[in-house]
Amino acid sequence: MKNAALILMAWLLSTFGNAQTIPFSIQKSAVFKDEYKQSVFALAEKEAQGGMLFARYYQSGGITSGDGLYIERYTPDLKLAKEFEFKTEHPNYEKHNMIVGVLSSAGIIHVVEIYYDINEKSVICRANTISADFKVSKKELFRLTKDEIHNLGSFSLQDIYFDRSKEMWDNNNSGDIKSETDLSKSENTFPRINSNIFMVVNKSKTAFAIALDIKQMKSKELKLYAFDNNLQPKIDTHFTREAKDDKYIFKNLQISEDGNSVYILGKSYDENLKKKKDGGKYYFEFTKVTTASQKVLQIDPKEHFIGYLKPVLHDNEIVCLGFFSDLNDNDYTGICYFKTDSDLSQISNAKFNPFPKPFILDKNGESEKPKASTNLVFRNVFFKDNKDLIISAEEEDIWTSSSGVGIGVGTKTKLTYNYNDIVSAKLNASGELLWARNINKEQRRSDEDNFFISYTSMVKNNDTYFFINASEKAKKLKDGRLEFGQVGIDKSNLNLLHINDNGDFDYQELQHGENSIPVMVSKGIVIENAVYFMSRKNKEKQLIKVTLD
Repeated sequence: MKNAALILMAWLLSTFGNAQTIPFSIQKSAVFKDEYKQSVFALAEKEAQGGMLFARYYQSGGITSGDGLYIERYTPDLKLAKEFEFKTEHPNYEKHNMIVGVLSSAGIIHVVEIYYDINEKSVICRANTISADFKVSKKELFRLTKDEIHNLGSFSLQDIYFDRSKEMWDNNNSGDIKSETDLSKSENTFPRINSNIFMVVNKSKTAFAIALDIKQMKSKELKLYAFDNNLQPKIDTHFTREAKDDKYIFKNLQISEDGNSVYILGKSYDENLKKKKDGGKYYFEFTKVTTASQKVLQIDPKEHFIGYLKPVLHDNEIVCLGFFSDLNDNDYTGICYFKTDSDLSQISNAKFNPFPKPFILDKNGESEKPKASTNLVFRNVFFKDNKDLIISAEEEDIWTSSSGVGIGVGTKTKLTYNYNDIVSAKLNASGELLWARNINKEQRRSDEDNFFISYTSMVKNNDTYFFINASEKAKKLKDGRLEFGQVGIDKSNLNLLHINDNGDFDYQELQHGENSIPVMVSKGIVIENAVYFMSRKNKEKQLIKVTLD
């Protein structure tokens, strides 16, 4: 116990003994109102003259339901210079239309959408290109007739449209595929069977891929397309995984920088794995798909359990990062790392790093019954010049509930978002864990208010910064630890937490909530040394720029 107390004291001193003022500045636009209450950043781009181009996605309900984009140009001092509203208007015979993705390049915006044409009996994907002077042109990217879809399997755009209506779309570019449920999670007993469509853009914004998840009885199918940023086709093929196990699930999709390769991460529950004695009874399949070929690389959890894995492409290498456990698939005890090249030749390096003592103290203090990290999802992966990695992840859990079930009464689905502790860690180029810290946080909101919780992070000069909302000052827990708590829509204080290159951290309040509009902190967009946020209170909105000086 004495040694444990000494370790805790040293940890507290390293964490809070060097508190300092973090230099920053805040700029704000004028307060404005839109026709629709809620909108969220879909993209942002810095222009040659120093101004900013923003696209904000909105959904409209009621009789004139639909969606669209507010596209705006701001001067460097955040004055609105020019604006344009793009509405996804369709004739009655074009059903279930929705935006799949948005990307920009040199001031030109491509809005990719999909719909079902009743007259043509086809699912059609097209790009709406918005020029620098806000002129719109349209180009069909691909179509699948009803007969072609039937020959492939089953694809229901109506189901996707219905699922989309449950939550606000935000142009998530993670590549994570959520059409099926992971059977390794204890609360899940069978996979979802809904169709889905995904779009992912590469880091340089030079290419994007679209995948249609086709449901079949005896195999798993993705119809794959890829295009460059001039909308020229790069890939038109399909990936078929002849399933020996009907529980194989797709996990993630990425596209290479040249746009000629698509990478698919899947999880296999092969029948033969039931005989495995230790660890997860599954393995991950990482597949490179080009127009001409497909190549598969297996990632084996060995005696461990891997509940979450994500591929990251960087400089002709691919790193798969995840969280593992020696207990089960739900309670994570460390960070795993697998490195390969862009051709998937072999796993050149594999590491299973247990969470270190400072991390466990961060989360639990001196508790004799420590809690494990659960439901972790990667938010950011930053590569340093020497290929060291700085990662951040968050405990995310989404609850679904329904109301209004009855004769003549519609059913309304409510989503409750739980965003709890943050994990920040640094790994070297060989995958060895240098440090890991846990930031205590407990936040919960429902439906459209979920963008006010979670966080945005950035890296500057090797240090990591987290922008976090909280209604009150950070709560002091037992053993001197801190916890960021709930967020009130009427009162939300913006905080900045700083972790240096050695893993020591401090924090300060940037903006007090009483006299300011709450910040949609999870949808900040990082450009150079600044983060751009949209603030909202009812229909009032304001653009905010926080610069780290």
